[in-house]
Amino acid sequence: EAKQRARDEYDAAHKALADELRETGLLPPVLLQMVLQCVKADKDGETMASAAATCKAFERAARRVVFSTGGNLRSVSAMARAAGAGAQAAHQKIARMQLSSELPQLLGKLRKLDVYGVFAKPVDTREYPDYPTIVSQPMDFSTMARKLGEGLYNGHGDWEAGVRLFRRDVELVCSNCLTYNGDDGNDYALLAHRVLAEGGRLIDEVETNLVETLFGGAKA
Repeated sequence: EAKQRARDEYDAAHKALADELRETGLLPPVLLQMVLQCVKADKDGETMASAAATCKAFERAARRVVFSTGGNLRSVSAMARAAGAGAQAAHQKIARMQLSSELPQLLGKLRKLDVYGVFAKPVDTREYPDYPTIVSQPMDFSTMARKLGEGLYNGHGDWEAGVRLFRRDVELVCSNCLTYNGDDGNDYALLAHRVLAEGGRLIDEVETNLVETLFGGAKA
């Protein structure tokens, strides 16, 4: 109970710091994200204290700029946000380029696992007329390839959203198979579990590669 209370207090402090950092608008979005990730992973409170001190130091520096230029803190915040927005746009451009290279390769690896082409195309409802009554959201590798070609997995300014969508579609392919064919150890079920496990591992690798490219470190 004491540990849970301490954890609740820590979570509340983390939320308060996160809210304060976002509200000031002094930290560029990319830097803000990195600080919050570090704070979230903090175990002993040192990172949170350091982040708070950094925020105060950043604010003091901004106020010195205001005093020397005769401007106002709001204008400095706007400048910081504009600089952060530029960095964020650059990061997203890099992420889109990397995703457009890595995701097609990943899908190709999953297709190789599907040696009999079970997931290659949409299920033929003429052959399996009950399929639409059992599976409400069909998904297959050819549909995913089309979405790749249309840039739908690039995230439209949010690369993490793009990766989540790709992961969701892989999971959908496999869960649909299990829903329709059952999960009793049959060949279809074994294939679905294999693709799901390997797909999850490969997608994790893509995320790790992107974080290392963008931030030079592992995702918190």
